[in-house]
Amino acid sequence: MNTHFKTESVLTFTLMPLVAILFLIVWSLILAWPMQMLWNWLVPTIFGLGKISFLQAFGLIFLLGLTFGRVSFNETHKE
Repeated sequence: MNTHFKTESVLTFTLMPLVAILFLIVWSLILAWPMQMLWNWLVPTIFGLGKISFLQAFGLIFLLGLTFGRVSFNETHKE
């Protein structure tokens, strides 16, 4: 039995989702400030909605990433 293959498979399937979630959180934090600035500049004036805080912008980016984001584990791109 090839134990190297088994260990590598377990690590790959365990670590990849964790890395993807960590990446999503970091990317959301990076995009939260521009999202907050753009929202607070445009949305209250155009639509009459309230301003949002940094944490609300982070939550919105994170939610959008979960909803519309695409995570692919293979290297081929199919259109």
